[in-house]
Amino acid sequence: MIAGIGIDLVEVARIGQLHARYGERLEARLLGAAERAQLPSAAAARRRRLATCFAAKEAFAKAIGTGLRPPATLQAIEVVRDQLGAPSFRLAAPLASLLADRAITASHLSISDTDATVVAVAVIEQANGQ
Repeated sequence: MIAGIGIDLVEVARIGQLHARYGERLEARLLGAAERAQLPSAAAARRRRLATCFAAKEAFAKAIGTGLRPPATLQAIEVVRDQLGAPSFRLAAPLASLLADRAITASHLSISDTDATVVAVAVIEQANGQ
């Protein structure tokens, strides 16, 4: 059963301005360690990846209904890709535990982007009868 849907739209230029000002501090604030290790080196691709991850995390926080507050922090929600490039979420243990307590059984992520914008949609599922 669908328990929540979240959507977020981010302007890549806005993230680019923040990145130009804060650099690695912004990356450390927005991304988990595994995500930072996967950042592209080219500036435009790096900005788009930051925007993509931020939009996905905001959409997830909206879908679970908490917003971005502990344990649903930017670093606790990681955006990962499978070998075909399909995005999904990897959650830190405290957040995964909270979702398990709420009988959340699955999450889904879809991302679309252009040079100017990124949109992410997150859907979470809950066990029937919860």
